[in-house]
Amino acid sequence: MTNSFKPVADALKAFFETSADPVLFAGAGVSMLAGLPDWKGLLSQMAESVRAADPLTANHIQQCIAKGSLTKAADYFWLTDEVLEGDKLATLKSILGHFNSKPLEPLASLPFKRVLTSNFDRSIHEAIAGSRKQVPRDYRFGDASFSSAIWETDLYVARIHGCIEMPKAMVLSETHFEKLLTSDSYIDLLTQTFLHKHVLFLGFSFYDPAIKYVLDQVEKRFGPAPPGRHLAILPENNASELIQKANRLNIAVVKYATDDNHKALWEGIDSYSKSLSQSHVKAIVTV
Repeated sequence: MTNSFKPVADALKAFFETSADPVLFAGAGVSMLAGLPDWKGLLSQMAESVRAADPLTANHIQQCIAKGSLTKAADYFWLTDEVLEGDKLATLKSILGHFNSKPLEPLASLPFKRVLTSNFDRSIHEAIAGSRKQVPRDYRFGDASFSSAIWETDLYVARIHGCIEMPKAMVLSETHFEKLLTSDSYIDLLTQTFLHKHVLFLGFSFYDPAIKYVLDQVEKRFGPAPPGRHLAILPENNASELIQKANRLNIAVVKYATDDNHKALWEGIDSYSKSLSQSHVKAIVTV
């Protein structure tokens, strides 16, 4: 039996032991473990939801997905006037409203102090509540309280691209992302996080538009981080473009094998989580 998970477990141990204020930055791959779709899966379901009323738009969306133009695909979904706005919002709530957060509890138990996520769902909130018996504060882009996240000292989750509870504020399309970059509260939170915290990137893939926009903003506004400040754990088959950008920004990269549904990643997280629990038990016994 090979310990393919060991590089992930070792990287997590090193990161958390040297990070004074660790932040988890969670991408679509995290929510996928809870049974939710990635970007392509979400957009594909959005396409099929309009097919009966507007087959041409559905085809345009699927063609954009095939080409990797994911934000453009979302634009088509919002632009069609053959489907009522309320039905579009109901579709999004239906797709993202049902999940199983239990598999995320080992990740949620890791000693980060806050979470930034590009996901719209609540799976990481419920996983944190299940593993820590503590409900994190909830900050959501599009909500009036979002700008307060940078001052928060308690455990929180910030959904920086919107949330399923407010579908109209979800950042999915090219137009949405362009507007997002004019938001002071969004830029302020990125600034506070990447300049003053230690960030663990997890659950991102090369075709996830959200991480591309975030890293573009980090590079444009802040430049490279000090060595050792941030860590990205990425699939080994990820696009070199994303890995190169991480390297340019001084974000250390650890790659893992993606076979068997990213087993090496999740077993590495589970292994490190269990080691923390064992250390805690030993500390109690020796007191």
